[in-house]
Amino acid sequence: MARKQRTRTKQKAETASLGSPRALRLGRAKFAVGLFWQVAASHATIAREAKELAANPKVQADLFVACRAPSASFALAREDDGTKPGMIAAAAALIPAVDAANWLLAAELGGGYWVVAIRDRAVVPGTDLYFTDAEAAQATFADLLDQGGWNRVIAPEDWASDASSLDVVAALKSAKGPKLDRTSSARKLLTFGLVVVGGAALMMTGMWAWNSYQQAQQRAEYERIMEQRAKLKRKEVRPIPAPTPWVKQPHAGATIRACLDGMQVLPAEAPGYALVSITCEDGEVTHRWQRTNGTVSWFQHWLQSYGPYTSRFSVDASSVRVEIDIRDLAPRGKQKLADAQAVRFELADWAQSLQGESVQGAQVSASNDLDRFRPPTGEDAPKYLPANWASMDFEMVVGTPSIWASALQSIPGTVIDTVEFNAADSQFLVNGEIYVRD
Repeated sequence: MARKQRTRTKQKAETASLGSPRALRLGRAKFAVGLFWQVAASHATIAREAKELAANPKVQADLFVACRAPSASFALAREDDGTKPGMIAAAAALIPAVDAANWLLAAELGGGYWVVAIRDRAVVPGTDLYFTDAEAAQATFADLLDQGGWNRVIAPEDWASDASSLDVVAALKSAKGPKLDRTSSARKLLTFGLVVVGGAALMMTGMWAWNSYQQAQQRAEYERIMEQRAKLKRKEVRPIPAPTPWVKQPHAGATIRACLDGMQVLPAEAPGYALVSITCEDGEVTHRWQRTNGTVSWFQHWLQSYGPYTSRFSVDASSVRVEIDIRDLAPRGKQKLADAQAVRFELADWAQSLQGESVQGAQVSASNDLDRFRPPTGEDAPKYLPANWASMDFEMVVGTPSIWASALQSIPGTVIDTVEFNAADSQFLVNGEIYVRD
């Protein structure tokens, strides 16, 4: 419903008050808003390009203003619309007053609503707009806001969640320029002579024809600008580096040691309950017991002797689990990843070396398939640079995981997901991912 309302309001803005040039007096100075802005090829050609476009029969503008810093641009206007030579172009005058390169403004000004968008400290063509209708102004502002990429948004608090404030009137009053100038003095004299000779009827007919044509041109120009902005938006989206998930994860060895410490907080034997498993995952160790001949009260009394831990029994009290948080671990930071094949050989070498030690034989497997980063899709999804990494799953069944803590920590990009102890065979299952160079 909100989208339909915005569409109706936006259509109203296009046909009724979009970009209507307006002269405003602020203090002793007069300002022009709602001008027709265009980008020039260079600073040296601003005046020539402005006058050539003004002379186009479909435009017939007699005023222009040049904006030279930092980008080359200009705006056109007509005296018939109330704008006069010497008036300050408000949009260009406000640029130095805002400490941002890309900003969007909506302000109540002169009894109406002024909306203007700035990219790279230059007025975006088709966005110097003055409205007499608040809903039309807010709909257009919302459409521009949705484009994103704004370093600062200046608007009423209820128009945008991240809006900031600016005393627009004070900022404009301190401005000295740039000012509107005639495209040609001879052209102005000719226009004046025609008005005198033609009389009021011709003037009224000309104004009506111009206004009708202007509205049609503004609608067409708005559609063109919106399409151009959409293309520019797609083009301006700069891809960002692919995420590096392992950087914020703790070292593999630190994770294993913290898990083992958490597993040893409680003894394996509880009165009337047999230990089934202990699992360390997501910063938490979970002990699970199965009832043999014990009672709930016995178990709780036994548990409280080790600390203020909470027991969670099943509905029939035939099983119970206790969850214990492990200590906080610091992130590892940046690491230089290794080659996938080199990692597989190193894991195999460790497994073979440990076979002859006084520990149970280790079973180690690393996936041959690499899982590569898949960027999110969708119109609003961020764009990423190609990832230079991939990940492979690994799993090991060992009798003494503490020996493997050092081994896994020596392999950069190793992340431990779970460490699980199975009481039935006294074996530990360790699994996770190893991020490798791709």
